Formats: sequence, C-alpha cells, structure tokens
Amino acid sequence: MAVIRSLEGGDINVDDISTQKLGASLEGALLFPDDAGFDEARTVWNGMVDRRPALVARCVSSADVVKAVTFARQHGTLVSIRGAGHHIAGNSVADGGFLIDLSSMRDVKLDSHTGVVTASGDVLTASATKNPDLFWALRGGGGNFGVVTSFRFQAHRVGPDVLAGLIVHPVSAAREALAFYRDFTAAAPDELTVWMVLRKAPPLPFLPADVHGKEVVIFALAYCGAPAEGQQAIAPLQAFGVPVGAHIGVQPFAAWQQAFDPLLTPGARNYWKSHNFTAVDDGLLDQLIAAVGALPSDDTEIFVAHLGGAQGRIAGDATAYPHRDTRYVMNIHTRWDAADDDNRCIAWARAQFAATAPFATGGSYSNFMPDDGEDPVAAAYGANAGRLAEIKAQFDPGNLFRMNHNVRPRG
Repeated sequence: MAVIRSLEGGDINVDDISTQKLGASLEGALLFPDDAGFDEARTVWNGMVDRRPALVARCVSSADVVKAVTFARQHGTLVSIRGAGHHIAGNSVADGGFLIDLSSMRDVKLDSHTGVVTASGDVLTASATKNPDLFWALRGGGGNFGVVTSFRFQAHRVGPDVLAGLIVHPVSAAREALAFYRDFTAAAPDELTVWMVLRKAPPLPFLPADVHGKEVVIFALAYCGAPAEGQQAIAPLQAFGVPVGAHIGVQPFAAWQQAFDPLLTPGARNYWKSHNFTAVDDGLLDQLIAAVGALPSDDTEIFVAHLGGAQGRIAGDATAYPHRDTRYVMNIHTRWDAADDDNRCIAWARAQFAATAPFATGGSYSNFMPDDGEDPVAAAYGANAGRLAEIKAQFDPGNLFRMNHNVRPRG
C-alpha cells in the first residue's frame, strides 16, 4: 500500500495491485523510497530542496509518461514533473507526492516534433498548425499544460567557434564600469551579448592571487558572428578602464556554454530573486554598487543579463512569455553552504530585490522565481495570464499539473 499526497493536500492510499500494475507496465522503473535510485531521482540542483516523494516513475518514453499521468489522474495524486531538476523553487519534487522523472529521456534526433502528454493521457502534437493554442501556451507557460516529451527546434548556425571571455575590473571602478556597461550594451549589435556580474572574484587562473576573494565587476561577453568582426565590436570594452585581469579568445561555443559550471555545481543552497528592466537608471546603479559591498557569502553574485536583439522584436503576445521589451534581467543569486545561514542570506536577497524594485518593470522570468508568497503568475505572464487560464481550462481543467508557478484553469 502506497500512501501518497492527494491533489487536495491530504493523504490517499493506493493499493498494491495498482502500483504493481503501473510498475510492470513501464519500460522504465517505478521506485519506492527504499529502492536503489530513489534518492538520485529526488535530488535536485538546489541543495535547499530536500523533499521525499512517495513514488517515482522513471520514464524512458512517451508511453511511460502516458501511463504515469493516467495513474496520477485516476488516483488523484499530487504530481510533479522533473526534467533536469534546475528550477530554483524545486517544483519538480512534490513532497509526499508522485514524481514523474524525465531525466532519462535524452535522445536527440535531427527530425522530431513537439509531443505533449496532456492531463487526460492523450499524446498531442503542438505546432503552429496543430493545437496552436497549446503551442502558444507551452512557449513560456511553465509546465502548466502537460508533460512535453519531445521538442523540435529551429537551429541557427553559431560557430562552432566564437569570440568570448571575461574582463574583470576592481570594485573601486564599479560606478564607472556600470555606467559604461549601460551605454555600451545599448548600442551593441545583435551578435554581441555582454553580461555584468558583481561578486567576489573566484580563483580564476588569469587573476592575480591578491584579487581572489575581493569584490569585482566582471564583463562576460560572447560574439556569435565572425571572430574578426567581434574583435572590432568589443574593442571599446577592452579599452575601458584598467582591468585586474582578462581572458578573451576564440573558443568552441560549447566550451563557453560550460565555462561557469564549476561555480554552479549541485548541492549548495541557493535562493534567487529577479527583476526585468527596460533601461538601467542611475538609481539602480547606485543600489547595485551598495549591494556588492555587502554580499552575504563568497559565492553570492548579482548578474545583469543583456537581452534585446531578435527575441526583443517578437510581439509580447506572440507566445506565453510576454516580456519582449526587457533589455536587462537582473538575478540576485544568493548561494551558500550551511543551513544556519538560510535566514540571513534569504533576507539579504529579499532586501536587494525590494531596493531595486522601483527601477523594474514588475515582470520576471519564471525560472528565476522562488515560491515565497508573492504572485508569480502576474510577474511571469503579465497580460497573457488570462489567455493562459483559458487554455489551462481546455487542457487541464482539474489542475493536475499544479507543481509550478500555477496558472489556475479559468472557471
């Protein structure tokens, strides 16, 4: 007998015959808390999330997902969906619930389609011509409408080599560096992206030892066109100020994608707060400078991501993601190791979030948002929330998929 959390919050008993039948039907595995692999399936990137589901279906195919979703619907269990387990709020693990684990579904094919398992257990193709409302909602809708088992992406040629790297400035030059960053990125070509990171310097080999652990301003850049053109585009960045270190060169795009992985390994405790901006005001610069002088841990950082370009030329109602006018995303990424520091680090992040709110749009990217009592649907979806609620009512009227920043079905 499995005791599983219900959709309404109580516990329900699922008989052995039902669980045995599900386990026997899966190509993958059905795991109970004492089974090998259970802890691996429930462990996610954020070390603050330590939840124990009652049951885990480790799916390896769309057919497995259909069986798992059907089981959850028929028994009324609280269900969560795990992909890679990177969501900051840990919504991929329902404490006491039924976890559908997709982490083994990693096949890559050159020709596929967007396949979705809905709450009814149907497998649908979603595209501009097939189930277009569902296709609209899935692009930014945050796991509210079904379990996506396959994607078809339009590829755009990049590289394979790109001009990329880091320029590191001392915190004493922060005011000038941040103002320069604002002006430079406002005129940057589509091919160039520059992020600004405020943190204590990690022990990077190109930095002098006496800089390690000191507050710095980092420009992280990538030019995704011809490297020779990129050299011209980034020349003002390289000429600005007196950096304490720099490491820029032509490298494989895949290597640049992984460059920060050593600073973001699983297991640490993480809490994020995020704002969108259409511009970088002087008041925001002042607040960022004050924040970098009071970081609560060595691994905490505030990054400002430079957006715009092609994604900014799409209409705000073209997909579920509405924030196409955003030119900068700030993520207050608080990261530490000891549980005793939870309250202090979280309080610091919330204070910085509040202090920078007057300069923000009120919108946010859903994957950067914790579950902390605020209304995530309004921040994530803005004017698109109403249409999302209507589509939710069509494809998940019972709100089976609710372990997310939840869009409730209209009516």
